[in-house]
Amino acid sequence: MREIDFLPQWYKHECSQNRKHREYYIAIGLILVIMVAWSIFANGRVAVVKAKNQQLQQASTIQSQSSAEYSKAQANYALVKAKVNVLESIETKMKISNVLAELTHLLGSRVVLNKFEIKTEPFKSDKKQQKQQLRVYGQNGNTNNNRNGKFRYSVIISGVAAGAAEVAQLISSLEDSDYFMQVIPGYSRNVTIAGCQGSEFEISCYLANYKVGN
Repeated sequence: MREIDFLPQWYKHECSQNRKHREYYIAIGLILVIMVAWSIFANGRVAVVKAKNQQLQQASTIQSQSSAEYSKAQANYALVKAKVNVLESIETKMKISNVLAELTHLLGSRVVLNKFEIKTEPFKSDKKQQKQQLRVYGQNGNTNNNRNGKFRYSVIISGVAAGAAEVAQLISSLEDSDYFMQVIPGYSRNVTIAGCQGSEFEISCYLANYKVGN
C-alpha cells in the first residue's frame, strides 16, 4: 500500500533549511569553541614564555650586578693589597705603629691632622752618593749596605694648629725625634675656622731607616 504524503512542499523545504541552519550554527559553535580553547592555550603559553623571559632577564641582571660587584671587589682587594705590600715592604728599625704613636705624642693637644701620607722614593744615584756608604736599617736593627732595590719613605703631614708657635714646635719635635729626619716645612698660613684663628700647615720628612756616610 502506497503512503500518501500530505505535507506540503514548502513545509518540507523550510524544515530542510532549518536543519541546515542548525548544522551551520553547530559548526560555527564548534569553531568558536576551538578558537577560544586555542586562544586560552596560546595565552597560557605566551604567559609562560614571558615569565621565563623575565626570569632570564632577572638572572642576567643579577649576574651583571654580581660581575660588577666582583670586579669592584677585585679592584678594592688589589688596592688594599698594594697598600699592605707598601707597608710590609718598609724595612725600618721601628714598626709603623710605633711611628704613629711617636707622631701622636709629638702633636700634642693643640694640633689636629687632616692628612698623614707615606710614599716610597727610590734612592737617587749620583756621583757624590756613589762614593758614600748607604746603610739601610732592617726590622731587627741589622744594616744592609746594598742599595739595589731599596727605597726611602717620605712622610707628608698636614693639618691645623692653634697658632704658628705650635707649628714651629711640631717641626722642632720632628727634628729631635729618632723616627723622622730631613724635616722640611711646606707651608704655614693663617686661617679662620668657626670664627677662631689658626695656622694651616704642611710638613714633609723621611722615616729614619737609613744613613748615608763615608
